[in-house]
Amino acid sequence: MFATVAFASIFDKAGFGAGGLAFIVAIIYILNGIVILLSSLFFLKRDIT
Repeated sequence: MFATVAFASIFDKAGFGAGGLAFIVAIIYILNGIVILLSSLFFLKRDIT
């Protein structure tokens, strides 16, 4: 996570704006992982009952 923040700050200083994009992509990946985890837990619970 710290590497992503450092990467973002470096690119923002360079003026590319790619750092902010990478940060947004990282957040999307984290949210996607949480959704997949919750849905898999829900399906497992539904199969057990």
